[in-house]
Amino acid sequence: MGQLTIDFKRSPETLRFVLFGRIDATNANAFGDAVKSALIDSRDEDVVFDCTNLEYVSSMGLRVLLSLRKKWRGPVRLENVSREVRGILDITGFSQIVEVSGGNEQ
Repeated sequence: MGQLTIDFKRSPETLRFVLFGRIDATNANAFGDAVKSALIDSRDEDVVFDCTNLEYVSSMGLRVLLSLRKKWRGPVRLENVSREVRGILDITGFSQIVEVSGGNEQ
């Protein structure tokens, strides 16, 4: 069972979600609801997920991100991903769909 905390920061050009913990089957729907709620009054800002403290993302979490990517007109980025999360994104092909930084360190 995963714990997830989301801090949300808005600037004129960027919506930044700072993620702590894990996104899995127990909290993916709540994660999606929190993201949708934050995007209600948004326009074309960049959406950035700061994954510095994200330990894991399940297929259900990826589904939420994919849904956002399909609906959002502006850029969607995942920044500061760990090596483990980057592996998940690469294996699933998700890193081909959104911009991902981090996790490539040798």
